Amino acid sequence: MITIPTLASSILHFKKGQPSYPMVVLPGSPINMGTRAGSNIGIIASDEKRHETAYTKIVEKLFEIDPNGTVLAFADRMTKKIPMPGLLMYDGCDENLFGHFSAVAQRLGVYTAKEYVDNLEFFVKRWNVEKLTGLSSEGRKAQDYVCGLAQD
Repeated sequence: MITIPTLASSILHFKKGQPSYPMVVLPGSPINMGTRAGSNIGIIASDEKRHETAYTKIVEKLFEIDPNGTVLAFADRMTKKIPMPGLLMYDGCDENLFGHFSAVAQRLGVYTAKEYVDNLEFFVKRWNVEKLTGLSSEGRKAQDYVCGLAQD
């Protein structure tokens, strides 16, 4: 049986505006959106936006149904960190391909630690985590933890 905290924890793998190929390529890029590659990038970017909207609304509903379980799941996800799907990137040669990609993206300012903090602040505010009431003592600790991360 899938519990709300399990479902919420799974959904919280998602990150607002996660760095997808379109986001990495498009800023300041000379890619012509009229080309096949440009068109495909646009499709992927719009798909990413739909995922962001859906996941945000799903977790919002989970907070309505079970605020205690959802805030516990949120804190659990933040404690365990959010794995980047790109960690599995491999080109057949470079064992540290994602590390190199990440370093370049950070250096170029495409997707940095600041975006992670901005995302967390966005979700804490959007889901009204600071205003949750009726939580268990564990739930209040989780609430304090998550809200504290957004303020650091």
